[in-house]
Amino acid sequence: MKKVFSILLVAFAMTAMVACGDENNNSGSNNGGSNNGGGNGGGNNPGTEQTDALSDTYWKYLEGDELMIDPYRSVSFDCRKDHYCFYWDNNHLSEPAVYTSGYGTYTYDEATGSGTATLKNQDNDQSMGTATFTVNGNEMQFTFDGHTYTMTKGQ
Repeated sequence: MKKVFSILLVAFAMTAMVACGDENNNSGSNNGGSNNGGGNGGGNNPGTEQTDALSDTYWKYLEGDELMIDPYRSVSFDCRKDHYCFYWDNNHLSEPAVYTSGYGTYTYDEATGSGTATLKNQDNDQSMGTATFTVNGNEMQFTFDGHTYTMTKGQ
């Protein structure tokens, strides 16, 4: 339970950092600088959030008891702004229960409905590998670590 609380705390903290971002509030002053370069300023504007159709969506697979009293397995994938993502696998079908959590970045191609996520272990920052997924409406086929889960989009 402590791990669940700490992971949620980290997720909320990351969300808060992304939400606050860089407001770039100069109170009308440009300190003598100007942008005469034309074009897009060299690429990534730190004040602009990158979003796509998956931004701020939550996907979940549940096997077993919906109330999570009897043996169950819950796998979820959370897509945030700026292509950040979180992954949780709460497996209580095996004894002892195994809990895995990860974070990383994802790519998504809206034209094909497919994407990938590069994940790191939330406990030790070690690479966990790459997940692949395809989205069709409110359903996601999520493949990771040799398993494929049919996830549904959460509210």
